[in-house]
Amino acid sequence: MSLNGRGQRACLRRRNLKWERRASPAHSELKWRWLCTTAGCRTVILLEERVVVMRTTSQTWSIGRIAERRPKTDMVQARILVCIARWYLADQVHAVDRRLHTEYDTLGMLDEAAKAMTTIGSVVGAGTERTVTQLAAYHREWESGDPKHVPWAAAFRHSASGTDVGQRAMLREEKQPCEVILRREEDAVMIRIPRLDRMELVEVGELEPYSYEKSSLWRQAIGDGAVCGPTLDHFVGAEFMNKMDVLFERIRKDARLWAELKKVSLPDDGTDVSFMIGFSARTGVPYTLMSGPLIAELWLAVRDKFLVWNKNRVSGTKLTNIKITIDVQDTKLRKITGDLGDAVVISGGTHVGGELEWGGQSKTTWGQFKPLDRSRPHKWTPWTGEQWTMTMFRSGTCGPQIPTLARPMRR
Repeated sequence: MSLNGRGQRACLRRRNLKWERRASPAHSELKWRWLCTTAGCRTVILLEERVVVMRTTSQTWSIGRIAERRPKTDMVQARILVCIARWYLADQVHAVDRRLHTEYDTLGMLDEAAKAMTTIGSVVGAGTERTVTQLAAYHREWESGDPKHVPWAAAFRHSASGTDVGQRAMLREEKQPCEVILRREEDAVMIRIPRLDRMELVEVGELEPYSYEKSSLWRQAIGDGAVCGPTLDHFVGAEFMNKMDVLFERIRKDARLWAELKKVSLPDDGTDVSFMIGFSARTGVPYTLMSGPLIAELWLAVRDKFLVWNKNRVSGTKLTNIKITIDVQDTKLRKITGDLGDAVVISGGTHVGGELEWGGQSKTTWGQFKPLDRSRPHKWTPWTGEQWTMTMFRSGTCGPQIPTLARPMRR
């Protein structure tokens, strides 16, 4: 459908005005109404709130459809998602494959790039940054139907290839993909074989960096059953996870601070620790631990995430407390009655297992915030390696809200 020449000329003459017009009686059976408004160099016409005609700078019209409407708010203006129709040559239209969101012309070029990235990652090594944001396009083994599929644990899905702790490797002889979890001795490490879900203690010399091209076939290894690894739909990013890993490692190595944290930990924590950071929901005063430089640095690192989760919450529902656990092996079924239950949880560290069971489901919290109702029974599954958790929740006590800016207390 297009406008006649008279209608186009009238539109051009009034391009700086907002106006509305009905179709002529000759076209009354079409029952369409159009609204003309100018936004920069484009003019949009709405037809029955389904078809959109847009005039480009070349004075041509193209037809599309309205897919979604978002009303005006205090923060943004009203928006409309428009799917504009456009003709393409038949040989330029392809089914969706791994090249999506990349710039490679062929799958072969993409595979060569993925191989190069694997080589570079194994040469550079993990260093202090264990997590490297990975794209699905470079990892054919992520696909459950691939002959070399590997159901990596969440903590290894975004790690580099290598033989150090926290990296993806494979057995040199069998070419079986594995995850390096812990270093037991100088020349021995604990690994997990994802396809078999089995732990083994092997020498470092028996491993080599993981490579898709060299890895063994999935179906030859364990049959035709396809087991998918955990998905990270809301991954917070490698920068945040690496920053947390570095801070928690520094806390582990600070014997004096660790002793102070043990004093405020729960009896069931054993040799590990759990503590609160931020401000007391009852008094609005920073917790005593905030006077320590490392804990204050930890608070500043998580503050932005804390404020984001509170941004759209109305008064009375804002999160007020942040609980941290480091290497606590807590598998008890718990039900919190001392607060309102509303919470969000995230975990990290180099480990396998450690899923959050709640509401009859097992949720992967590694690298992504997950909502949790703590007033309902929930527990953590057993894990191997190193794990930290962070729970943001609202206390049941009424008191001042946590300030948006926190500074460490002086000693």
